[in-house]
Amino acid sequence: MYHWKKQYGRGKLDNEPTQETAMQDRIEKLERMVGRLTLENEFLKKALQNTLRRVEREESSLPDISHWPEVSKGGVSL
Repeated sequence: MYHWKKQYGRGKLDNEPTQETAMQDRIEKLERMVGRLTLENEFLKKALQNTLRRVEREESSLPDISHWPEVSKGGVSL
């Protein structure tokens, strides 16, 4: 009953929808879309932050080889 009453109040139960009703429906759809996109955007930002943190941790755990002697292409240098 509530749903029908709401539709009737908006003019949806008539054969001819009003322009105001059409615009209201469009606004509601766009607001829902903005909400979904906002949630998706926040999720992706957090995923990127977590990935960057993981990469930084992995890089910091690698040994520092900058001070190791250079190996020639022909074999092991002594």
